[in-house]
Amino acid sequence: MKKECTDSSKSELEEFVYIISHDLQVPLRGINSYVEMLNDTLNDHKSDSAILMEKIHKNSAQLKTMLDGLLALSRIKKSTFELAKVNIYTQLAKALEIEKLQSAGFSYSLTGDELCYGVLDLHQLDFMISCLLTNSLKFRKDSEDVHISVEVKNTEEGPQFQFRDNGIGIAEKYYSKIFKPFQKVHAYSAYPGVGLGLTYTKKIVDEHAGTITIDSTLGKGTMFTVFFPKGPSGHPNLP
Repeated sequence: MKKECTDSSKSELEEFVYIISHDLQVPLRGINSYVEMLNDTLNDHKSDSAILMEKIHKNSAQLKTMLDGLLALSRIKKSTFELAKVNIYTQLAKALEIEKLQSAGFSYSLTGDELCYGVLDLHQLDFMISCLLTNSLKFRKDSEDVHISVEVKNTEEGPQFQFRDNGIGIAEKYYSKIFKPFQKVHAYSAYPGVGLGLTYTKKIVDEHAGTITIDSTLGKGTMFTVFFPKGPSGHPNLP
């Protein structure tokens, strides 16, 4: 009975987040339209009003990004997943190689079990890997190229991989904060973004009944350990 109540509350919360993030887009678009019209009117006059309108426009644009992020977050749920037998090592290799081709000053090493399978949604796994990569690229050291080290292994309980970078790192007191939506450790001016990448990552892992942990040292980089059970709760293990 307690589990049913918890599931019901979670469903209601997800529905509420969806409604808020979806329905607020309409008045926000209206605000943006009016601001743009006022900007056109005031553009020829570099007055205080024009400067204020520009600030309003920037803030409304950021609000839209946040609402879009909440909407995307609300859509990550296991009831919509298309589960299949996925080779985690292969998906990591593809993502890392593409990043190497696209980004200067980027290198990686990928080791471990090449036949490491999980029962996962392929699209969500790829999105999660992308979020981890983006996080490492964003929080890089100015003085060093980015290097990612990934180790993949099969455990008795299920597949696991460790994703390590050589970035700026994070203090232990912020470990729990970084997975929460819009919780930024660093100033927006230094690291732009609304703070949802690792929230997406944790939501995807959670919805697969997995775990993600962090181990980091300031100035020396960060390691995320991601684990998935052999068969996610509520779904049979596939052959």
